[in-house]
Amino acid sequence: MIATLVSDGLTDSQIATRINRSPRTVSYHLRKMFGTLSVRSRSELVGTVGQRLWEAP
Repeated sequence: MIATLVSDGLTDSQIATRINRSPRTVSYHLRKMFGTLSVRSRSELVGTVGQRLWEAP
């Protein structure tokens, strides 16, 4: 869900408001996703997630 909101161009604060969490929680989850997927930016995250969803059976 967070990656989808990132792809919509929302900031951490805007995402936090939408999912009723703090911006620090959103930032934490984004850092975990960056590490897990070996990406360095929000745009790379969006591209990687989109590609993986496209390749999913």
